[in-house]
Amino acid sequence: MDDILSRLDLAPPTSKSPSEEIRYELKTVREQSLRILSLANDHKLVSNPRSRAACSLYAAFNGTKFGARRRTLRVSFSKIAQASNLAEYTVRDNYERWFSGFMLEIST
Repeated sequence: MDDILSRLDLAPPTSKSPSEEIRYELKTVREQSLRILSLANDHKLVSNPRSRAACSLYAAFNGTKFGARRRTLRVSFSKIAQASNLAEYTVRDNYERWFSGFMLEIST
């Protein structure tokens, strides 16, 4: 999961390094993704570990609600797929098939 996260290009094009705000959000996303990944492993969602990690990152980026004063980092299936060396449809299909319902269960 850390390998995929490190490969994501999230810095604004005009900036050489992420701001402190983005670093904090990335730390939060990483922690959230680890929690989701742990629960997904317990429920045996998606057999491929790399795909499971990619889906947990997508869920953390797009399902986590950050505070109002911080901007929300959102990442597309395409960016996650590129960073994880998986096909976009693999990440999207696995997320929609396994994680979307799972995320609803754990958020309630």
